[in-house]
Amino acid sequence: MTRRTAGTAGRPEPAVALFPPSAVGIEPAAGTEPAGPGAPVARIARLEQTPAGVRVHTTEPALAADVSVETVAGRGLAVGAAVRLSVPPEAVRLLV
Repeated sequence: MTRRTAGTAGRPEPAVALFPPSAVGIEPAAGTEPAGPGAPVARIARLEQTPAGVRVHTTEPALAADVSVETVAGRGLAVGAAVRLSVPPEAVRLLV
């Protein structure tokens, strides 16, 4: 994610929000609920096995979330499923 911040002499500077995949919360999207500013809805593009569990890759926004195998099974996460993403503010670091 990028956004503009007030730079020197009033010129905007690009900013990048960084957070670890383990900080991304992922829940099945409930049908018709619109995406909120802090909880976008995305589609699962790929599930990748990792030593700690599963890395869930999404599209629009393109993010990765590290979750347990139990989370994937318990929430019915599968390729093509719509999911709501969230990241707690304390996990985000902004680079300007």
